[in-house]
Amino acid sequence: MKKVQVLLSSYNGEKYIKEQLESILNQQGVEVHCLIRDDGSTDSTLEILNEFKLSNKNIESIEGENIGYQRSFMELVSLSSDFDYYAFADQDDIWLPNKLIKSIEMLTCYDNNIPLLYHSNAQVVNSKLEYMYKLRDTDPFKEVEKRFLLNGFVLGCTSIFNHSAKKIVLKSDIDFKIAHDFWIPILCVLFGTVVYDSNSYILYRQHDGNIYGSKNGFFQMFKSRCKEFFKSENLYEKTSKALLAGYVDILEISDLQMIKEVACYRDSLLRKIKLIFSTQSMKSSFRGTVYVKLAVLFSKI
Repeated sequence: MKKVQVLLSSYNGEKYIKEQLESILNQQGVEVHCLIRDDGSTDSTLEILNEFKLSNKNIESIEGENIGYQRSFMELVSLSSDFDYYAFADQDDIWLPNKLIKSIEMLTCYDNNIPLLYHSNAQVVNSKLEYMYKLRDTDPFKEVEKRFLLNGFVLGCTSIFNHSAKKIVLKSDIDFKIAHDFWIPILCVLFGTVVYDSNSYILYRQHDGNIYGSKNGFFQMFKSRCKEFFKSENLYEKTSKALLAGYVDILEISDLQMIKEVACYRDSLLRKIKLIFSTQSMKSSFRGTVYVKLAVLFSKI
């Protein structure tokens, strides 16, 4: 039986976290453990976590300072122990009992010695768990090729990665805020494999307290993510420089050249023009491509 450590960052989650933890502990076909880092909750979340720890030996929680979800989830990766697989979890969803085992079954079809990342579709529900719609119809990484730096992200609460992926993540430290479901897929595309499952094994709850919601559909959520990226002082440029600093010794030559294009695009007008007309700054939609090329033009990536 495979051992999975679930990594959950909590923050003022008293309303739904009990249901989520029960659904995590109810996973079938795997040995599940849960590592929770509380990001400075001021409600009764910590009390709920302490109650669960008393009755469940497989739950461990850490009381932390408020550092934001990006740093909190990345810290969880560094604090995690040795397990076969690792799964990210939000505090307000519901997992179906076969969520983890279905993910692992797909990953076992691939070489476990390379970094593997699984992610899936999600069934969007409202605060009362009433069905709304499926989050996406297609694999966001399909036909991405070498444009992965500017193409989409995985839904973190559906993702599972193996120990090889964890090792590649911990190979280098990053000194800026970056979302786990943006950074880790990039590393797995570069050095391993990203696997998408069109099925859903999660009730992705939407309510007023969501950090990122899907009330207006996947496009609106993606648009919100992009806005954050472009507000965050050249995230793509910083990401590329972090890749060069931490992974230059294992990057393939073609990937290295592409990453350098993004990392150094602001060094000269010629580099910027080259990136604007490069296929690396294209997205799967016309609107998305225009958005990215304008971002390059105004030095916002």
